[in-house]
Amino acid sequence: MSSFKELVVPDGVDVFINSGKVGVVHKDVSLEKKIDKRISVEKCGNFLRFTVKDSVKDHVRSSLLGLWGVLFRNMFVGVCSEVNKSLEIVGVGYKVGIIGNNVLNFDLGYSHKIFFCLPDGIHVKVSENKGENTIINVFGHDKELVGSVASKIKELRPVEPYKGKGIRYVGEFVIRKEGKKVVK
Repeated sequence: MSSFKELVVPDGVDVFINSGKVGVVHKDVSLEKKIDKRISVEKCGNFLRFTVKDSVKDHVRSSLLGLWGVLFRNMFVGVCSEVNKSLEIVGVGYKVGIIGNNVLNFDLGYSHKIFFCLPDGIHVKVSENKGENTIINVFGHDKELVGSVASKIKELRPVEPYKGKGIRYVGEFVIRKEGKKVVK
């Protein structure tokens, strides 16, 4: 029994399938993803249909359908518009600067500066307002890559639970711990 799923291809988006790769093009933006050997992809009119092969077990079959459905949807969203992730730096003296077009210079309270190279296709905008936390906006067309870069930046200084200092996503709730109590 083979399982399949169909996705509607948005208007103006072209899909190309060749030699184990699927390419999505819209205007001047293109994304390409290597597909799993356990699924096959075909374009049927205005739909993208992907099928899981019969040799795959049932519990893995539904997982693959869900995974590749989300990956293809993210590719469609990425070529139609830019994806954005916003990070917030909380802490006295924590700074970030941009060197050239693809290197971030972090000063996060360590004894050394941290240089973070951005991959191709990722753009960053840093906004520092006096009296407010520094905001880093990570932009790009590949949603998977934008999320990965934002996650790696966040790992440079994880949020500590006592004062809440570190790098976090904008709007992220951090569970705070109570400090030591003084015994009387």
